[in-house]
Amino acid sequence: MFSWASVRAGTIQLRTRILRATVIVLIPVLFVILLEGAFLLLNHVTADHPDQLTPYLFEFSIPLGYKPIPGADERAFLKDGDRFVFDVAYRTDAYGRRRCPEPSQPAANFTAFFGGSFTFGEGLADADTLPAQFAAHTPDMHVYNYGFSGYGPQQVIAKLEEKTLAEEIPQSNGTLVYVFMSAHVRRAIGSMRMWVQWGRHFPHYAYGEDGIVERRGSFYTGRPWRTRLYDLLKREQVLRYFEVDFPPRILPRHEVFTADLIAASRDAFLAQYPDGRFVVLLYPHAPDLEYDAQGMAPLLDEREIETLDLTHLIDLSQSEYRIPIDAHPSALAQEKVAEALAQYLQGSPAK
Repeated sequence: MFSWASVRAGTIQLRTRILRATVIVLIPVLFVILLEGAFLLLNHVTADHPDQLTPYLFEFSIPLGYKPIPGADERAFLKDGDRFVFDVAYRTDAYGRRRCPEPSQPAANFTAFFGGSFTFGEGLADADTLPAQFAAHTPDMHVYNYGFSGYGPQQVIAKLEEKTLAEEIPQSNGTLVYVFMSAHVRRAIGSMRMWVQWGRHFPHYAYGEDGIVERRGSFYTGRPWRTRLYDLLKREQVLRYFEVDFPPRILPRHEVFTADLIAASRDAFLAQYPDGRFVVLLYPHAPDLEYDAQGMAPLLDEREIETLDLTHLIDLSQSEYRIPIDAHPSALAQEKVAEALAQYLQGSPAK
C-alpha cells in the first residue's frame, strides 16, 4: 500500500547514502589537495634562490631540441651574498659554438668536442672551458666546442645526421671527442625529470625492427602516451620534493642502449671522415652523482669504441674541482682533464 511516510524514509536513506559516498570520495581528495599544498610550500621554502643571471642563449631546433644562438656575447653570473661565485661571458661563433683559441698557425686537422654543460663550460670563462684548455695544450690543432648545457648523447648523432660538419669545419680530417658524464644515460633514455625540466623536445632514438638505433621524432612527439603521463606527473609537488624520477633507477638495458647510441654516432662520424678518430672521454666521477661513468667502459669496449677513462683522474667531490653552489667542474678540473686528453691523443699515456 502506498505510503508517503515510506517514500520519505526511502528518500532520507538515499540522501544518507549519497552523503556517505560523497564524504568517502572527498576525504582522500581533500587529503591529496592538502598534501600537495603542504609540499608546494616546502618546495618553495627549501628551494635555492641564488642571485644568478643565466643568459637566454639558446633557440629552438628541430634536429637538436634547442641550440646555442650564433654570435652571442652574454654575461652570466652567480652570487653568494655579496660575493661573486663567477661572473663570466659566454661567447659563441657564427655556428653557435662556444669560442676557442685559434691555433698559432694554420693546421690541417681539427678536434670537435661534443657533450653537455661540462663541455660547454657552465660557469667558466671562454678560456677556461675544457675545449679551450685542450686548445692551449695543442696549439697546432683547430678546436671546436659543440657542447651545450643539458645535451646528451642523442645530440651527437642528431648533429652528425644533419651532415653539416663539413660546411662548418674547413679542415678535411680530425677527431671527435664526446665527453660522457654520468647524467647522460638518463638523458639518452629521456627520463621524466629531464623531460619535464628541459628535454621534452630532445631527439628521441629507439631500436628499429632490425635492432638498429633510429630517430623517432622527439621525446614529445615520439612517445605520446608517456608524454601525457609526464605532463600529469610534473605537477605533483610530492614527487618534486623527493626528487622522484622515472625510471626510478638506471637498469642494464639503459646502459646498453646508451652504448649503442654512442656506437651509432661513431659510425656516422667515420662515414663522413673515414680517416678520422672518434673518442669517448669518460669524465671524472662525482660521488654524489647516481651513476659512475666507469660502468660504461666495458660496453664501449665491446663495441670497439676508443675510450679514455678519466673517471678517477681527480675527485670531483673536492671543493677545488667544483664551482661552489653551482657544482659544475671548476677551471682547475677542466685543466687536469684537458692535459690528460692532450697527452692521450698525442700518444702519451694519461696519468
